[in-house]
Amino acid sequence: ALLAGGLLVVLRRLRLSPLQTAVVASAPLVFYAAFVGGEVPVVRATVMAVVFLLGRAIDLDADMGNLLGLAAGYLLVERPSAIGDLSFQLSFAATLGLILLTPRLCSKLPRLPLRAELAVAGSVAAQAALLPLLLAHFHRLAPAAVVLNLLAVPLSGVVLALGFLLLLVGGLALLGGHRVGIGALEFGFMGGSMGSVVGEKIARAAERAVER
Repeated sequence: ALLAGGLLVVLRRLRLSPLQTAVVASAPLVFYAAFVGGEVPVVRATVMAVVFLLGRAIDLDADMGNLLGLAAGYLLVERPSAIGDLSFQLSFAATLGLILLTPRLCSKLPRLPLRAELAVAGSVAAQAALLPLLLAHFHRLAPAAVVLNLLAVPLSGVVLALGFLLLLVGGLALLGGHRVGIGALEFGFMGGSMGSVVGEKIARAAERAVER
């Protein structure tokens, strides 16, 4: 979603036609999904985004529930065993909760600065949809997740940008004639798990540099 939003902001400035925007934006999204290993949440988001863009290009109204069902159908045709995968269940349950519950919850909340009620409603909706799965698989609840989700979304954007920056500057081996430590960040980990792995890689690289 972050990548798609960033692409659309850039392409909107170029004043491309809806069809050109759909084609140009879809290519990096598909490449990104394949590059990070085709994880269920990434493929789900990519299928929904590509179909939405193509539908808008031919002037069709998009129903998010139908898009979610299409993404699930695509994944199950490609990998039928995914139906028993916990990541599949969590990803689609959370998204379904956002689609069905967020508008209703948002209508009950007062308007907040920066439209923060949308973020609050979305966080509560996602956790409500995940509740049965969390109880069934983990036998516990995490009420703090409602608050943590509000912080995770903006931070994930920062981490994604940081990951791309590290990817670009990686590989420097000499600085002012002195040997330097190289921190190599594998993009698949950054694109899939983001925050925790990026932080771990940076910390380990710094520790090894200090030791040597």
